[in-house]
Amino acid sequence: MPHDRKHHSARFLAPARIVGFLEFVFRRSDSSGDIFPQDEPRGFVEGPDPQRVLVLGEANAVGLGTTQHALGMAGHFGRLLASLTGRGVHWSAVPVRGNRIHNAWEVIEDERDLLARTDVVIVMMGIVDTLSLTSRGRWAADLSHTLDCLTEALPHDATILLTCIPPMDNAGSISKLARFAAGRQARLFNRVSESIARQHRICRTVAFPQDLRQQLWVPQSRQEPYVAMYSAWSAAAVAEFVSERGAPVRP
Repeated sequence: MPHDRKHHSARFLAPARIVGFLEFVFRRSDSSGDIFPQDEPRGFVEGPDPQRVLVLGEANAVGLGTTQHALGMAGHFGRLLASLTGRGVHWSAVPVRGNRIHNAWEVIEDERDLLARTDVVIVMMGIVDTLSLTSRGRWAADLSHTLDCLTEALPHDATILLTCIPPMDNAGSISKLARFAAGRQARLFNRVSESIARQHRICRTVAFPQDLRQQLWVPQSRQEPYVAMYSAWSAAAVAEFVSERGAPVRP
């Protein structure tokens, strides 16, 4: 792209991102319609030689839109993994303060005892950072620090699954102009994340499910669409985990 076109694009995207940030802040100040689970953020699937799964991150990591944690990402992942491997699964979900990647290290410090016995950590971050004007450099530095801390805290043979940021072009809670800017920023963040993940021996990225990419996502006070999203998202994560580990699956 010629320099003048790049300059024009940057001039257009900067105010669009600010618009998206302001719309996002307004929505978060009026989040009375959001549903979150009220039960304990942990559970298990019975079976031999159980694996331990920890999901950490922003609202999607702790069951936004559902009434029970078992219906969120952690519960879906645990059940599907158990059904594929025939092994038991102990799963839990932990929120990151402020839903921002620069606070993820706090969770790692608080959960060191659990992490030392964990087989797979699913990191679900980036939506709030995309909408909060976090710079690409800041995202890269904070994500690298998070993955470094996790690698140090986890067993040598554990796996980190880093979910890619969903297509923000389809975030129906913000305007079309803001969606355009947020979508571009999310793609930039995802490219950075994939590069950083390759530098960490135990980390793999999980692409957002293809069949969900074209849906215009509007926050709703109904559970069904969220449950369907977590079901598809967890299936993508389990497929990546089983493929990476070469885990035996039940015949």
